[in-house]
Amino acid sequence: MAETQTESQLRQVSRLFAQVQREGISCCGVSATQCALLTEVGRSGGLTLADLSRRVGLDKGWVSRAVDGLVSEGLLTKEPGAADRRTVNIRLSAAGTDRFAALNRTLNQQADQILAKIPGGEREQVLKALAALERALRPAPGPAPEPTPAPGAPGPAPAALRFRRADPGDWDTVARLLTAAGLPLHGAREHQDGFLLAHRGDTLAGTAALERYGAVALLRSVAVAENIRGTGLGQELVRLLLDIAYEEGVQTVALLTATADRFFPRFGFQRVERSALPPVLAGSEELRGACPASAVAMMLDLRRPATLVRSATGSDLPDIARIYNQGIEDRSTFETELRTVEERRAWLDGRDRRHPVIVAVRLGAVLGWASLGPFNVRQAYRHVADLSVYVERGERGTGVGTALLQGLVERARALAYHKLVLTTFPHKAAPVGLYKKFGFRTVGCYHEQGQLDGRWLDTMVMELLL
Repeated sequence: MAETQTESQLRQVSRLFAQVQREGISCCGVSATQCALLTEVGRSGGLTLADLSRRVGLDKGWVSRAVDGLVSEGLLTKEPGAADRRTVNIRLSAAGTDRFAALNRTLNQQADQILAKIPGGEREQVLKALAALERALRPAPGPAPEPTPAPGAPGPAPAALRFRRADPGDWDTVARLLTAAGLPLHGAREHQDGFLLAHRGDTLAGTAALERYGAVALLRSVAVAENIRGTGLGQELVRLLLDIAYEEGVQTVALLTATADRFFPRFGFQRVERSALPPVLAGSEELRGACPASAVAMMLDLRRPATLVRSATGSDLPDIARIYNQGIEDRSTFETELRTVEERRAWLDGRDRRHPVIVAVRLGAVLGWASLGPFNVRQAYRHVADLSVYVERGERGTGVGTALLQGLVERARALAYHKLVLTTFPHKAAPVGLYKKFGFRTVGCYHEQGQLDGRWLDTMVMELLL
C-alpha cells in the first residue's frame, strides 16, 4: 500500500528529532541507548532489571549487558534484591545522577530551541498537536507488553516468547516436553526451581535447567517444542541461563549430552573426560545413570569464559545489525543510515563461500562480527579481499577485535587470498593499532575523502600480504 503524505511526514519528523537528540546527547558522553536507560532509572528513582527491560521494551539479556557497561563506567549501581536475591535492583550512582541531570538539561534545551523556531502564533497549535499525538501513542490500560527485541537487539527468540522461572505447578507440562524431546526425567523434579521456561502464549515452548551444587552447576533439560525448533530458542534459553548462573555466583557449569555435542561449544563448553567433572556432581541422577554411558561430558569455566569465533547464521542477524548500528552511531564508518535486520538478512543471503561473515561469541552472546568482501569485481582482483570488523561498544578493547581479525586472516589464507585490504579513519587509534599488530601496513591516505557531521575526514588505506 502506498505511503500517504501524512505517514511520510510523521516518519520524517521522527527521524529528524532522533538525529537531533543523538547529536545533543553525544556531548554528554553517552549513546542514545545509554541515554534511554539512564533516563528511565533516573525518573523512577530505581528499577529492577526486569522492570527496566519492560520500560525500554528491549530483551532482558541485552539490557543486562548494557547495564553492566554503565556500571563499569560508574554511572549505575547493581545490587541483588533484599527479599529475593534473584532480582537485580538498578539505581543511579552519584556520577550517574550528575549525568542524568546533564542529559535532562540538554534534552530540555533542545526542545526549547526547536520550539523557538516556530512562529509564536503557531506554537500553541503545535503543542496541542503534540499532546494529541502523545495520547494516541500511549498504550491502552492493561497488562504491560512483553519486551521485544528492537532492530539490532540480540536474542533470536521471536517477540511473542516470554521467559520465567518455573514454579511447582509447571511440572506436568515440563515433564511432557522433556519426554517428547527424549530427555531423562530422573532428578529433574527435585531441581525444578532451577528451570527456566519459555512460553508462547499459554504453551510451553522450551526449557533449560541448572542443578546447583554450590559454585558448581549441571546444565540439563535443554528442550524445545518440535514446532519451534530451528528458531534459535534453544540458544537463547542457554544464554539466559548462563547469565543467571554468572549473576548468582556459579563458577563452573558442566553437562552431559548424547546428541548436542556440536551445539554447546558455541557457548565455550569444552569436552572433558567424565572423571574430570567436579566430584560434587557425583550425586546427580544424570551422572548416576539417567544419561547413557555414551553421553559426552563438557565443562565451562564462567570465571574465564572463552571468546569463540564461528560462521554467522541467520539467528545472529539482530546482533549483527545492532553492532553495525553502534559503529554508525559512533562514527566509525562513513555509513550514516542505520541498518535493519531485514537489510542485513538480504546482505548475508547474498554472500558466497569466498566472502564469509563470522561472529565472536562469549557465553552464547554475539560481541562482534567481521566479513570478507570483494575488493573489485574484475577477475584480475579475485585474490584480493576487503575486510570489515565491528565490535560491540562495551566490548571494545577486550580482545574481541583481535579474535575476529585472527579468524578473518585464517579464513583468507584457507581461501587462497593473496592480499587483504581495508580502509579506516587515521584518527581512530585503537583499530589502527589492531591492524598494525597483525602486520597490516599503511599504503597511504585519502585527504578529505568524505563528510561526517559537516566535517571533512581523511581515510587511511592498509594492506596485508598473506
